[in-house]
Amino acid sequence: MRIRRSGRALLAVAGLLPVLAAGCGSAFLPERTTKPVSVADVAGQWQYYDDGTLTTVIVTMKEDKTFAQVSVDNTGKMTSTSGTWALNGADVSIAGFLPPAGGGCVNVTWWVTDDRETPSGFGLFGGDTRDPDAGAPMKKIWPTKEHPAKSAPPSAAAR
Repeated sequence: MRIRRSGRALLAVAGLLPVLAAGCGSAFLPERTTKPVSVADVAGQWQYYDDGTLTTVIVTMKEDKTFAQVSVDNTGKMTSTSGTWALNGADVSIAGFLPPAGGGCVNVTWWVTDDRETPSGFGLFGGDTRDPDAGAPMKKIWPTKEHPAKSAPPSAAAR
C-alpha cells in the first residue's frame, strides 16, 4: 500500500498549529489591571489553594510592605514564614515566599487583576513559582460583622 502525500493535508496541519499553540501558555491568564493600584488595595489577607500539594495558603500583606504567610496542608500540618513585598504598578514582588511544596523561600511576582466580585474591584493572581502558568487566582478575605477590621474595605463604587 502506498501512502500519498497531500499538500492539502500538510496545509491543514500547518493551519492547526497556531490554534493548538494558543491553548498553551499564558493565553488564558488574567490580565493585569490598568487601574491605579495602591498599597491599601493590596494590603489584607489573601488566600489560594494549591492543588498539587493540597494546601491552603493565606498571605497577610501589611501596609508596611511586610507579609506573614501560613500554609496548612490536608493533614493539618502548618508552616509559616514572613518577608517583604513591593508594589510596582500592578505587579506585586514578594521576597521570601515559602512554596507549599518546600524547597526553601523564593522570590515571586504576583499581579493585581480586575475582579468585579470583590468590594475593592481587585483580585490577585500568582503562586509559588516564577512560572505564571502555575499561578492561581487569589481571593481577599474580607472582614465580617463577627470579625471586623480596623477600617472598612474600599467601596467598588468609589473607584
